[in-house]
Amino acid sequence: MKNFKLNAILQIATLLKIPLLGFMKPRVIELTELRSIVRVKLNYVTRNHLGSMYFGALAMGAELSIGVKVFEKIQIQKAPVNFIFKDFDCRFHRRAQTDIDFCFLNIKGVEALIAEAAQSGQRVEGRFEGFAVEKGKDPARISEEEKIMSYGLTLSVKKI
Repeated sequence: MKNFKLNAILQIATLLKIPLLGFMKPRVIELTELRSIVRVKLNYVTRNHLGSMYFGALAMGAELSIGVKVFEKIQIQKAPVNFIFKDFDCRFHRRAQTDIDFCFLNIKGVEALIAEAAQSGQRVEGRFEGFAVEKGKDPARISEEEKIMSYGLTLSVKKI
């Protein structure tokens, strides 16, 4: 039920504030105290001319896998913070030719960053890394060869 509510709020908020992301219709598959998994479907909107997932769709899935916890804190728990990503880097291991799960395994790090920003009132930044795999693969049992891409983003959070 928690993910249903989060996905509904995510869909409305992205359509209003980030329409391109809303048009992709990403889904939060899992959001626990340890990790998040966000799924982006390979379809007409996300597919490039070669039949694999477009770079922009991959970048937005990566961004959302890290940002979904901040989004939850702002939208559901009413945390008084704003956030933006300062930089992005990725490495493609192979083509994304199916629905993709973006896996982020450091939710506690994001929560600590939000708490630090809320307490200090200053802008704080943290570097976070994740990876993308084919839909349904267990992130805990993924080999390097199974990864579609690895990515890193710097999250910048400030109390409002």
